[in-house]
Amino acid sequence: MSVKVYAPATIANLSVGFDLLGAAVVPVDGSCLGDRLKAERTAKGISLDCSGGWQHKLPQDPQQNIVYQCAEHFLQRLGSAGKTGVSLELEKNLPVGSGLGSSACSVVAAFVALNLLFEQPFSNDKLMLM
Repeated sequence: MSVKVYAPATIANLSVGFDLLGAAVVPVDGSCLGDRLKAERTAKGISLDCSGGWQHKLPQDPQQNIVYQCAEHFLQRLGSAGKTGVSLELEKNLPVGSGLGSSACSVVAAFVALNLLFEQPFSNDKLMLM
């Protein structure tokens, strides 16, 4: 079984102007302005493959990627670290450092996908605290 989720850009920084600046420099051509993540259970370990228009701005080492770190944290909280694994495919379509919530977008996509994949062991409130 695999799960696919989409996390859009945010307007959380609108009051300080970051989102307005980010929206002004991001092309509005109908392309996806957010991240897509596919998650699938595996026997063991965590793997992360990245693609998308902004993947070149992400760390080369998957373990330094915030999505990978979310998966580690999720599996630890679940009590499944070392017992099961996940394969993650991140399509990075939100500009890194744009003020549009690129990191938050990746975090939300990761936790929502993992929670769905493992049949929602955590409430939305608990996910927020992670």
